[in-house]
Amino acid sequence: MITGLVTGIAVYIAACIVTLPFILISSWLIPLWMWMSLRWMEDLVSACRGSLALINLLLIGREELSTLRAVRASLLEEIKSLADAYDLNSILEKEKELSTKPNRDFGYFNITRRKKKDWNEV
Repeated sequence: MITGLVTGIAVYIAACIVTLPFILISSWLIPLWMWMSLRWMEDLVSACRGSLALINLLLIGREELSTLRAVRASLLEEIKSLADAYDLNSILEKEKELSTKPNRDFGYFNITRRKKKDWNEV
């Protein structure tokens, strides 16, 4: 992180020196451009990871697919039995009733946070 910070400051200063006649515009445009290019690179990496995961799922064999389905079905039954044993369904319904917070999602260009699209990033 320190290397990235030092490099980012050095690039910012160099870019401001190169664009000295337009320093009033470039002084705020350069950090914006650096942030957006970094964000787009993160999204590109996330999209590539997601695409590779989907390609691997598409190329799975029939035998392995049937094995996975059987394992998932058995796990689902175990989870349902545990949920019934601990009465988690009623707790979930109470939580849904309590969560009446409106969704304030601004889409792709939400400045406050970046959505994680890939479980590998969590």
